[in-house]
Amino acid sequence: MKLRVVGLLAAIVAAACVSAAQAEPPAEPRFVAGQHYQVLDRAQPTTVAPGKIEVAEVFWYGCPHCYRLSPYLQAWKETKPDAAEFVQVPAVLSPRWHAHARLFYATSALGIQERTHDQVFREVHENRNPLDQLDTMIEFLGRFDVSAEDAHAALTSFAVAAELRNADARVRSYRLSGVPTIVVNGKYLARVDTAGGFDDLLALINHLVALEADALRE
Repeated sequence: MKLRVVGLLAAIVAAACVSAAQAEPPAEPRFVAGQHYQVLDRAQPTTVAPGKIEVAEVFWYGCPHCYRLSPYLQAWKETKPDAAEFVQVPAVLSPRWHAHARLFYATSALGIQERTHDQVFREVHENRNPLDQLDTMIEFLGRFDVSAEDAHAALTSFAVAAELRNADARVRSYRLSGVPTIVVNGKYLARVDTAGGFDDLLALINHLVALEADALRE
């Protein structure tokens, strides 16, 4: 008899636990489409290898928010998900932005971009040198042992001009409202203000990368 009572009590407790669990509302997701990030109506092409998930930073050297975000992204790169591949796309939305995009691609062509990227930000924002004229860009590149001839050739090359056209078309396809914007796999737009802050943006990037990784496995 005692065993029956104990069994009955155990069944009642188990049923109560199930009912309580069912009554609890599901936890709200941390990041919600349309609130914390946007989903593009049509996914845009990416530039990474198949199986990789592109995380593209769209930026402008003259943007103070881009300057503030840069060290966060540098830190994120050290711990990023294995599937993620980080790329940078300079926005080309005005003549001055065009000059900075040209400088970005010229440093890539010269093989010194890893050394110059942060320094360009510092030159613009701390030294108040706009770097929006050919002569000032050539002088700046000279600090990295680039001759004036080589700097001029890179800044005015057909290859750099082609990169600028590609960047312009790519950024316009995202229909961005501002920079910095992170575009994950050509599908999702994430920004600091809508994510909730710099650290939240990094968490959001990882969340979106995980979404795409899950989709690739299906």
